[in-house]
Amino acid sequence: MPSIWHLWTDPDTWGAWDGGPIQARAATPLGPGVEGVVVPQAGPEACFTIINWQPQRSYRFATRLPLARLIVDRAVVGECPVTIRHTVWFEGLLAPLWSAILGPGFRRALPSTLTRLVALAEMGGPQ
Repeated sequence: MPSIWHLWTDPDTWGAWDGGPIQARAATPLGPGVEGVVVPQAGPEACFTIINWQPQRSYRFATRLPLARLIVDRAVVGECPVTIRHTVWFEGLLAPLWSAILGPGFRRALPSTLTRLVALAEMGGPQ
């Protein structure tokens, strides 16, 4: 059974559980400094860069926005039972604007995104 960590760190699976991107890809397995591309349901492709990496524990990636960055942090914070955290925020001069524009969608989507992620891990991954 693929673990949540495996699904989180395999961009090829992101479209199967994350309600945001239709597709994501990276040329190499995710790790420190690795870059990739996310194709959202609406809007242009966005490049992301892994900016923090703690194998089997957590990672963080950043996506550039005009005068800001979108930061996504994914972490395994407990083992028995497995407890995960998926956090999204904005940094930079226009962070308040991007938060007002995109934040409500993230807040609505994250609960069902995490439900799909857990269900997919329990099913054994994408079919």
